[in-house]
Amino acid sequence: MTPAPPLRLLAIASAVQDTPGGALRILDRVCQGLAARGAAVEVLSSRSAVSDAPDAATALARMRASMSERGRAISARIAAFRPTVVHCEFADETGHVAASLARAARIPFTATFHRLHVFADAAAQGGLLKALLDFHRQAARTVSYSRPQQAWLVGQAVRNSVVIGNGVDARRFTPTLRSASLRATWGAAAHDPVLLWVGRLLAQKNLGLLVQACDAARAACPGLRAVVIGDGPDRAALRARLPWAVFPGALEGPELQAAYASADLFAFPSRSSGIDNWANVVGEAMASALPVVAFGFGAADAWIANAHNGAVLAESDNAEADGVEFCRAVIALTSDQARRRALGAAARATVLDQGWDRTIDGYGRLFAECSAARPP
Repeated sequence: MTPAPPLRLLAIASAVQDTPGGALRILDRVCQGLAARGAAVEVLSSRSAVSDAPDAATALARMRASMSERGRAISARIAAFRPTVVHCEFADETGHVAASLARAARIPFTATFHRLHVFADAAAQGGLLKALLDFHRQAARTVSYSRPQQAWLVGQAVRNSVVIGNGVDARRFTPTLRSASLRATWGAAAHDPVLLWVGRLLAQKNLGLLVQACDAARAACPGLRAVVIGDGPDRAALRARLPWAVFPGALEGPELQAAYASADLFAFPSRSSGIDNWANVVGEAMASALPVVAFGFGAADAWIANAHNGAVLAESDNAEADGVEFCRAVIALTSDQARRRALGAAARATVLDQGWDRTIDGYGRLFAECSAARPP
């Protein structure tokens, strides 16, 4: 039997307009983990040429120029590095160029499914989704973040998907970092509940429901404080709708970890039809012993058991009715300290063994299988 070739991974890490930085941080973690295990890994990063284009004509002109330029750069890297597999994190213009060049060189390419079409105007979303699915049908494998998403992809004739969930570092995100002094800066006394949200401030994250839930919970519990961590194009609009909430901006490292630990519950109103796939913030909140209220996709679908370690809600075609149930779940936790603590403790226990090694193992197997299947 011919031994499998050593893994040589070329990862294409383009940055799409307002795409959550978490996707690129995950890819970086995976690449570092694979390199530490002996794989040869190169990462080619770029910025989307059309992300800040003022109009469609400018976007098209920039795309054509950038595709030619990036084609030369990617072709040179393929020739010099000789990868056994090419991974395209996004199906943007750079991903399309890389996939085309990989196929021409008879190198398998893989891709992660991201719902990039939701950034477009409603009229353009259908056509963009079709192009997105066509791209993934040509991949050797498509990474999906959950079984519900995989089932949806199969229904769209993308039958090559593999489920690889993300991990969480429960050593970094821990309730031991709870800080009374930080809570005081938020205006929260010892027994005042603090509702937390973390992420990129984008309309595609269903922020309108976050406003409704915060206001409803505050009406039921006037001592509630809401802390919204992150930045993005919708920050000013959200601040105007939640003038009583705290907006500390984007936080990272110890500051972010302390913020999670110092809150009391985590509300995550994103729907599966939005931009979020896995939602790392759900795992980070759970590791910090926060009960999470979320809809059932990604990390919430994988890790939350309703009434055991949080509140996971089914989605229906009636977003308004779903929103009412979401607000009810938030109110129930806001009003019950003992229940928050019990669910939070169970949430942390759930993710203690969900480290990143499992995720890196999954990607390693995927890339190794694709490399071994490469035609001679």
